[in-house]
Amino acid sequence: MAFLKSEGYPYLLEKRKDLEQIILINGYDPAHLRNHVRRFFPEDDDDKNGIFVGDWGIGHVPPGADVIVDVIKGMASGLSVPEILSNLIPPKKPALKLSLHKDLLDEVLQFRVAVLVGKGRRTAVIRSNLYEHFCGFQVRIKLKLRGTIAFDSGYLLGQDMSEVYVDLGNGGLADVNQSIISYMIEDLEGRRTFYDFPFLKFRKILNVKNLA
Repeated sequence: MAFLKSEGYPYLLEKRKDLEQIILINGYDPAHLRNHVRRFFPEDDDDKNGIFVGDWGIGHVPPGADVIVDVIKGMASGLSVPEILSNLIPPKKPALKLSLHKDLLDEVLQFRVAVLVGKGRRTAVIRSNLYEHFCGFQVRIKLKLRGTIAFDSGYLLGQDMSEVYVDLGNGGLADVNQSIISYMIEDLEGRRTFYDFPFLKFRKILNVKNLA
């Protein structure tokens, strides 16, 4: 580590255009993408940073040994960062970039709201099929009722990256039926788009005992 620092290579990554730095990140690790990786996206043609978004599982999953070996071989062969990244196998689903995929997103995106009823309690399940088409995204869902935020999911993580369960308690559905669902999608680079629709538009009531 001391040698690396003495040669001008930081042990802890910092944003520097002059260093050829490669970051490998799982496309289903949204918190690390949002909090740690976005600042390393290349800003212009002189920026030597490179980011590869993989498809290695749900959450904070590292790349396989084969991916790391391919990167090291590329470096040893004197390939540039873009050349190294172009030789890696891309994820099965593209990392969402609204600048490239907004039309496709509008075409394929579907929503569903189900109200589960069991043991006197009701739970709303709000979900989309976003996970089936993209990686590298983040979702935040809110319920707006009479101008106020009645529910805020925060950024969704892990296997629940595109759905949320909202406990409606044992009361009626009168209030929630009047609410607006705000489904926010944030792309790989931090750009956002919002889909707002009435709770009733996609609602379907399901009895839990009949789901099996």
